[in-house]
Amino acid sequence: MIRDGIPSPIRSHNGRCIRARGFSLIELLVVMAIILILFTAYWSSGAKNFQVKQMTQCEKNLQFIYLALRTYSTDNNDRLPALDKPKTSEPVLSLLVPRSTTSTEYFTCPGCKDSPLPDGQPFANAKISYAY
Repeated sequence: MIRDGIPSPIRSHNGRCIRARGFSLIELLVVMAIILILFTAYWSSGAKNFQVKQMTQCEKNLQFIYLALRTYSTDNNDRLPALDKPKTSEPVLSLLVPRSTTSTEYFTCPGCKDSPLPDGQPFANAKISYAY
């Protein structure tokens, strides 16, 4: 009941006056925690799908490098590319370009932040994502 613009207190069954209240701080924190848990569960699956896509692309890159190595070995009496005492794999795998392949995008992993390599040019002094 409202009298003179002021709500009257609600009476309980034992005659005591109680007031209607809003949410308590604990109830608000519990609801926020539930929302945070649901939000995290929802978005973590999206991150996992993104990683699976990158791993699939990485596998395709490795298959392409394998095919380029097979092409090189077929053209060179079943020998794989080799150099005397290379410090990294870049100079050795650079022998594949441009003879066995002209595309260099497969030598950079999609999950890394390395800059793309120029197509059709050897990359002996550049940085690639895969080792040989």
